[in-house]
Amino acid sequence: MDPQSGFYYLISLFADIRINIGTNPEFLPNAKHDINATTPFQVISSNTCIRIESNLPGLISSLGSLNINAHCRLNTFEVKGGRIKSETVTFKKLINSRLVSPKVQRLLPQGLELFFETPTNYAFDLATRSAGISQQWQVRAQCVLEQTNQRWHFPAPPPKDGTPFDAPHEKPNFDSVGKLYWADEFTNKSRNSN
Repeated sequence: MDPQSGFYYLISLFADIRINIGTNPEFLPNAKHDINATTPFQVISSNTCIRIESNLPGLISSLGSLNINAHCRLNTFEVKGGRIKSETVTFKKLINSRLVSPKVQRLLPQGLELFFETPTNYAFDLATRSAGISQQWQVRAQCVLEQTNQRWHFPAPPPKDGTPFDAPHEKPNFDSVGKLYWADEFTNKSRNSN
């Protein structure tokens, strides 16, 4: 393995890309515009915060520019229930899936925060058999280090894999997790996730 590749895989080993999908602690229901507010209206009016963090900014700050390429998809499910052998069982059916742009984003020293408005979930009613609605976020993120004549994508594949970054890896795949060159909300779940 050449020294450049070895260095790339070493950095990727310590990159530790983490994704947290949670409630926005700065959310204010019925927030109003206030020109004197220290926190932007788009932040306080968003009930969901998706945080993407990594050790990369500290590891490679002097090596080039680092960008986070993030894609977020909101899946909406219809939730129904029934009884099987005296147990209540829920059934989920995907009724809508769409890529969503954040209302606003905020850079952090170790990453990026994305703010969204997630529609309300409704539980199904077993007595009336009325369906419920459930929302679920999916995130795919990729950190890109750009240098004068080099572009590195993180997370990198394992050193023994050696799969080069090419066209099939440029777009995220929401149909499965653990894909090469893309971090996801399962494989890269933050230890602080709620």
